[in-house]
Amino acid sequence: TSCSKKTEDVTQSIINEFKAIAKIPHSSDQFLYEVPFKSKVMKLSNYLVKRVEELSGIHPFQDKYGNITFDVPYNDESLKNAPLVAIQAHMDMVFSFDPKKYDPEHYPNPDETSIDVVEEKIKDEQGNVHRALHSKDYKTSIGADNGIGLAQALTLISRKDIKHGNLRFIFTNFEENARDIIVPFECQDLINVDNGFFDEVDGPDYENEMWGRYVTVIRS
Repeated sequence: TSCSKKTEDVTQSIINEFKAIAKIPHSSDQFLYEVPFKSKVMKLSNYLVKRVEELSGIHPFQDKYGNITFDVPYNDESLKNAPLVAIQAHMDMVFSFDPKKYDPEHYPNPDETSIDVVEEKIKDEQGNVHRALHSKDYKTSIGADNGIGLAQALTLISRKDIKHGNLRFIFTNFEENARDIIVPFECQDLINVDNGFFDEVDGPDYENEMWGRYVTVIRS
């Protein structure tokens, strides 16, 4: 059907964007508040700025820590007056590797390792076919947390067939606790795309966590 074809196209677009992101080292900063500050995600941040410009013609705001914000206008007249919605994803990843597959003297440096992501189709116990993504040599993590969220955002702004209202994108340099990011927050809703499933919205305990660690909607 046309619906399933569109879903397939969107999924493939997300995967393609994610593969490009994985090739750029962007491990989490363990010393985020060192002075002078040097972010490990800056290469990815610079790439995302250029990629957004390529896809949309929009020039994002990027602060000295690598945090990125930009607004994308509505692309459907019926959504012109819909409330502004913020979409947030983070750029850093937890880099891990299998020590059994490396010589101890040549463990990979997360600040220099470009990850080749490959895709394969696997069947579950019910016979359903799923796409599996992993590093080419099965040696390292691939940074799906939160590279997939970034890839979803890039796909959203690149496709005219996905109708939306006015959007504000926020790409943070360190999980949801970005260093010193200041965003004019006129948004009624914020969607955090750190984790979750299509068409599902979870609400974690906000008394202990300012931002959601799952796909969430925060209403002001």
